[in-house]
Amino acid sequence: MLSPKKLQYQQINKIITIIVVFMIAVSNAMIVLFIFILTSQHLGRAVLPKGKEEKTVAVQQASACCHARKGQAKGRAGRLAV
Repeated sequence: MLSPKKLQYQQINKIITIIVVFMIAVSNAMIVLFIFILTSQHLGRAVLPKGKEEKTVAVQQASACCHARKGQAKGRAGRLAV
């Protein structure tokens, strides 16, 4: 049978071990998330939500293409009607 002093030290040791393991896991998760955000912004896909004025290149190209098509359709309809 262990003395009460040693039992107390064992409990403190377990608590410290759990805290250290938890801190290491959290720091690893933060590092992975940070690298993921950096690489995704570098590739052009923003993970963090931003303002409406900041769109990705693909969205800008798609909206420009859509507006161009609408303009062409209106132009053709206008030419046919006249």
